[in-house]
Amino acid sequence: MITSKIRSCLFALSCASTLTLHNAEADPAEDFRSMKYGFFVHYVWGGEAYSATVNKDGSKPKGLDDLADRFDAEGFARDIQAMNVEYVLFTAWHADMNVLYPSKVMEKWRPGHSAKRDLIGDMIKACKARGISVLLYTHPRDGHDFTDADMAKTGWARGEGSNPDFNKWDKAKWNDFINEAYGELVERYGNDIL
Repeated sequence: MITSKIRSCLFALSCASTLTLHNAEADPAEDFRSMKYGFFVHYVWGGEAYSATVNKDGSKPKGLDDLADRFDAEGFARDIQAMNVEYVLFTAWHADMNVLYPSKVMEKWRPGHSAKRDLIGDMIKACKARGISVLLYTHPRDGHDFTDADMAKTGWARGEGSNPDFNKWDKAKWNDFINEAYGELVERYGNDIL
């Protein structure tokens, strides 16, 4: 089950760009192919779209920043290391595209949809310190969760299910938005992830 999710996640990342993440002599693909144990994490804020990650007591976090602040990156990395996990596949965004780091791109296009804390950076640093590689999962077509106002800002057009209305979708505007989002992600973390 985790293998098919990882394939899907790697496809999503490859849509954004080819990430060269180790030094020029190393081959990240070979590193990844030799690994056997990974851990997939969907730690996301669903916003008004739906409830996703909940607190230990079953209550809903107060918001994106509350969710980000509750994540114990050091404790997470210690637990992952104790389980002998070789890599982590961690969700940078999904569920209404609420990003788990401060994002100038999101503040430009969709204010209020980026965390003040750099949870992703903290998690990567904690994992790397223990020799655990990190991959990032993203959802490049998450416009279906947006409000009508955010759809208008980004070019998405409400369609059936998770697809846009292809006759009304402003593909150029959406591509500008999503390319800026991926560009920022790669600039922030590209040298630190597998």
